Amino acid sequence: MSKIDAAAREYMGDKERFADLFNFFMYAGEQVIKPDNLTEMDATEIALPVTNSGKSISVKKFRDMLSGAGIMTDGKAAYVILGLENQDKINYAMPIRNMLYDALQYAAQAAAIKNKHEEDKDLPHGAEYLSRFSKTDSVTPVITLVLYLGPGKWTGKRSLHQLFNTKDKTIKKYAQDYKLNLIAPGEMDEEEFQRFHTELGKLLFYIKYSDNKEYLKQKVEQNPEYRSVDEETVDFVNLVTNSKLTYKKRKDGKVDMCQAIEGIRNEGIEIGIEQGIEKGIEKGSILTLFNLVEKGAITIEYAADQSGMSVPDFEAKAKEYTKENNK
Repeated sequence: MSKIDAAAREYMGDKERFADLFNFFMYAGEQVIKPDNLTEMDATEIALPVTNSGKSISVKKFRDMLSGAGIMTDGKAAYVILGLENQDKINYAMPIRNMLYDALQYAAQAAAIKNKHEEDKDLPHGAEYLSRFSKTDSVTPVITLVLYLGPGKWTGKRSLHQLFNTKDKTIKKYAQDYKLNLIAPGEMDEEEFQRFHTELGKLLFYIKYSDNKEYLKQKVEQNPEYRSVDEETVDFVNLVTNSKLTYKKRKDGKVDMCQAIEGIRNEGIEIGIEQGIEKGIEKGSILTLFNLVEKGAITIEYAADQSGMSVPDFEAKAKEYTKENNK
């Protein structure tokens, strides 16, 4: 397990954040799924592929997170299984991967029902007995959601049909589809970040704008609600985006994001100054050597060697810097 995978599981393992994420996706932010009604489940799925010899071999597939949830809607109670896949990089076969996870979960439920009937011996001979599944048996719905932790758009396919190597409408009509449930901060509108009730909204906001620090600083100054962020959220942003936000620890565990972003900006300016000085030193040295070559004082091979370059590279750099000086 990578460092990002472990951190994502820990961060999203918080029940309030987990519920907040699914409430945003399924109910536009309305608090329908209650954190207290979540029950963590074993995220291991068991596959039983059949080999050429006819033997079946158990293969474990590991989801990122899996939780049972009791939901009350329209005065009626419902139970659902919620699966979460955290992706810091795009998986271009994600529809197939999620479809497999869901299918294995349904198969596991059917197997549990079958085992219970065999134990109770409560099915009469006939179709129910043969299928080990009665007319009244049912399975719990499974909803798998992908949380993309990159700043850009999800460029992968979003359904099984999109992965098909044919556009034939008749084939697609009868070949079942599987659609990807996805949250990608780079595709979210400003208003959507406001629908979260935990720091998830701030997390996704900072991920979206993490590749443009100047614009991010401007957005934070315009939206004071994004200025104060928990240290845990900032650390996670740093990990998944490599933002290098720096902050001083406070007693309240909060971070002033304007100062953190300004620290990156100042660091960038210092790096730029250093790079400029280095380039100036290199430029002066090469032009001096090139001038001596033109006067016949030294050979071009000697000048290139003193610069740590090949002759063609030295000539190219000398022409480039000479052209810059003549502008």
